Amino acid sequence: MTAHTTARRALAAIWAHALTMTLAIALALQCAGGARAQAAAPTAAAGNAIEAISANQQGANVIVKITLKDAPAQAPISFAISNPPRVVLDLGATANATGKTALELNQGELRSVNVVQAGQRSRLVFNLKRALNYAVAIDGKAVILTIDGTGGVATAVDANGLPAARAATPASAATSAL
Repeated sequence: MTAHTTARRALAAIWAHALTMTLAIALALQCAGGARAQAAAPTAAAGNAIEAISANQQGANVIVKITLKDAPAQAPISFAISNPPRVVLDLGATANATGKTALELNQGELRSVNVVQAGQRSRLVFNLKRALNYAVAIDGKAVILTIDGTGGVATAVDANGLPAARAATPASAATSAL
């Protein structure tokens, strides 16, 4: 491979990263104004609502429990971003009833979560210390996010920390290997 080809690939990677970050910032700015107003008073049309978000560490893993008003009909769409390291959950027809748009969790490899609401969808962005695997499961009225701090394959657990069946996701895999 020539130096010219290597330079072109590096430049393409830089532009791709810049475009990704620009789109993420644009989405955040677009949603920021409405998110504050909607966080305090979730709309009835949204159907479900996020009531609480908590996290605890179990060994190397971090278990995040997202408590909803009603049991979710399906698992949220999820994906991971490696730079900066994040896990994202999209909950359709769900409002943010926590009254907060950011929450410092500081458990193991998990730093914080940002909750952004756009229309009837809520997006939870979990900010990690490093890119890790994760799994998503449904446990009654809760969505459980398991972040594997060992760097191995994450196993979905229920609210009690016991192995749970993986939630089927409509448009995305519930487990992500980075």
